[in-house]
Order: sequence, then structure tokens, then C-alpha cells
Amino acid sequence: SYTVNWSDGVYSSNDNASYWQGMIGYPIIAVLMLQGKLPLNKEILPLFAGINWKQINSVYQNDYTQALAEVYRDITVKGYDLDPIEASVQVCYDQLLNLKIQTKRSASLPPK
Repeated sequence: SYTVNWSDGVYSSNDNASYWQGMIGYPIIAVLMLQGKLPLNKEILPLFAGINWKQINSVYQNDYTQALAEVYRDITVKGYDLDPIEASVQVCYDQLLNLKIQTKRSASLPPK
């Protein structure tokens, strides 16, 4: 689990992407969704529950495109259409690009 802190539009998280690379990592994105600052599609959310992203990313040596392709293959095998999923992701991404927030490095190191 990770810790996300925010105050006055400044967010920090101790996930690896946020801490080491200065990116907005998925824990910050999740908080922004829960705060209503980014859209949260509750219909597709269960499709991504329980995915061991660390393991999948390790298998594909952090080639995130390939890792996502594997997850999408699993979703389609279960009979789901990817078009609404990808549309929902794109809407969220577009809004994230236009969101006026700042990030800073967390005071807490990433968990081991």
C-alpha cells in the first residue's frame, strides 16, 4: 500500500513512479478519482481489481504497453469489449493533462 498526501492542490505519494520519477503515479490518480477531480467509471473498475501489476510489469521488463496488452487480452477472454474501456481511459487521461495540480516528492520512502 502507498501513502498519498495532498494540500492546496499539491500531491505527493510514496509509490515508485511518483517518488523516484516525479510522475503522477496511479495512487495519486486513484485519489483524484475518489475526490471527483477525474472521472471514475465504476462499471469497468472491477475488471482491473486484483491485477498484480508489479508481476506483469516484471515479466515484460517494464514495457508497460506489453503489460497492458496482456491485461487487455485477459479482459477480452472474459468477454468484455475494450472500446468502452479505452474510451474511458482516454477521457481520464485527457482530463489529467488539463488538471491544475502540482506534485512533490513524498517525505516517506516507497515501501519494499
